[in-house]
Amino acid sequence: MIPTARYGAFISYSHAGSGEVARGLQKWLQTYAKPWWRWRAVNVFRDETDLTAAPTLWSRITDALDESSHFILLASPNAAQSKWIKREIRYWLGDRNAGALEGQDLDTPVPNPHPERIATLLIALTAGDISWDEEGQGGARAGDFDWSKTNALPRALSGVFSEEPQWVDLRTIVQREELRTSLSRSNSEFMQAVAQLAAPIRGIPDFSRLVSEDYRQHQRTIRTAWAAAAVLALVTVAAIWQWREASRQRDQAQAHLREAQVAQSQFLADRAGVKDQTGDAGTAILLALEGLPSAEVERPDVPEADSQLESGSRDLRERLDLGHDGGVSSAAFSPDGKRIVSASLDKTVRLWDAATGRLIGDPLRGHEEGVEAVTFSPDGRLIVTASDDRTARLWDATTGKPIGEPLRGHEDAVLSAAFSPDGTRIVTASQDKTARLWDVASGQAIGEPLRGHTDFVGSAAFSPNGKRIVTASDDRTARLWDAATGEPIGEPLRGHIDAVFSAAFSPDGKRIVTASNDRTARLWDAATGQQIGAPLSGHEDGLVTAAFSP
Repeated sequence: MIPTARYGAFISYSHAGSGEVARGLQKWLQTYAKPWWRWRAVNVFRDETDLTAAPTLWSRITDALDESSHFILLASPNAAQSKWIKREIRYWLGDRNAGALEGQDLDTPVPNPHPERIATLLIALTAGDISWDEEGQGGARAGDFDWSKTNALPRALSGVFSEEPQWVDLRTIVQREELRTSLSRSNSEFMQAVAQLAAPIRGIPDFSRLVSEDYRQHQRTIRTAWAAAAVLALVTVAAIWQWREASRQRDQAQAHLREAQVAQSQFLADRAGVKDQTGDAGTAILLALEGLPSAEVERPDVPEADSQLESGSRDLRERLDLGHDGGVSSAAFSPDGKRIVSASLDKTVRLWDAATGRLIGDPLRGHEEGVEAVTFSPDGRLIVTASDDRTARLWDATTGKPIGEPLRGHEDAVLSAAFSPDGTRIVTASQDKTARLWDVASGQAIGEPLRGHTDFVGSAAFSPNGKRIVTASDDRTARLWDAATGEPIGEPLRGHIDAVFSAAFSPDGKRIVTASNDRTARLWDAATGQQIGAPLSGHEDGLVTAAFSP
């Protein structure tokens, strides 16, 4: 049996030419194609994200695939050439690393370890755009067409949420001379491309029959037989139809109410965000609460409202407890444990007495944008900060005064800064996809940037002996570097399927731990770069950081 999921189906399609068709199909499925025994409408996922422009949003696609009961493919020549659609198919069939590595051979068939997840509907489109009116003589575009007024399509899709894979050929639903003409131009090439695309999926038909006249005649014969059977059961069908129509109208009314509530909650969340940014965290919390379900009001739980409630609560708590005017992004103890330094998006750094919790001196000011990271030097005399203003800064931990000029060289926000064990060097990590080494005494850059990552570098740290550096990146990898030469050591540490936010050495330097947005942490052998054991899993959301005990 297909498990209950958040989405009844996931529509995979090429954005180049099939968008209108996919939109119309989604609308029809959500309105009319639910099983007769279910009164609640079916939710169908159709993604409009341009993954070519934003490949980091692949996790949104995999989350939707994990939460879908069925997979619907709009097969077309463009789809057959799409690497993203091939990745969606492989991921659906159980290849959880699909799309994680560049240069992966996506055309190699993958065994299907999930036989219960083959409830798949394949819909073949022609090489060109499809358009027709109710009589099949041409007219509105397929995406704008009212599918509910067509008899053929509901019959063809009547089992779309069944437990068996199906094939529905839209070309047999509407008979048009133009379709046959367009098919004759590149039929062989088109069918070959579609056959290759669908090869990993079990339960598909013989493609050679899809365009044969015998097959069309066979389909017409079946439809005639069903029509005769429908006449015999007219009274029963009429009663069922009336019941389903009443349920459909009720579902539509509930869907409209839900849409209105979601829109209202998103508006309230947006207003809460504006209030939070202007420093009014209390009003932001009240607005976010208004957009969430309560004992008095039943409404959808909108993630944006949840996020704004958490953000407003955090900001209010931080302003009450720590005195910053913005979110606190980082905090660290001094080596002797007597002081705490905190960094904030309000562009300041503050020192605190760890015993009393009281402020020490005035805030450290100098950065022009939010401060992302802060830490003490090993001897506790210096502080280094990393900021969105593309610089890092050194400060006197006793007086709170800046030391020298800012460390300039990165081309985007600096997300991390750390001292070497002997306190003579600093390594910084940046959104410009690089890490850099700096001389503490002179404030000058050492050598060339550490290049190799293909996305943001969010973390960089020295090994305990200061000879190596480990970096973590949104490109789903961590890397090891020679701290003396700046050259990479070995291959990247691959295994995570989403952004890696932090990486750190163990106290003896023999192991590395990484934390990722894929909800896991992983252990690695620092000498070989090989993963140690299974991922550390259990969290229900992305991991921001991980660290070893002493």
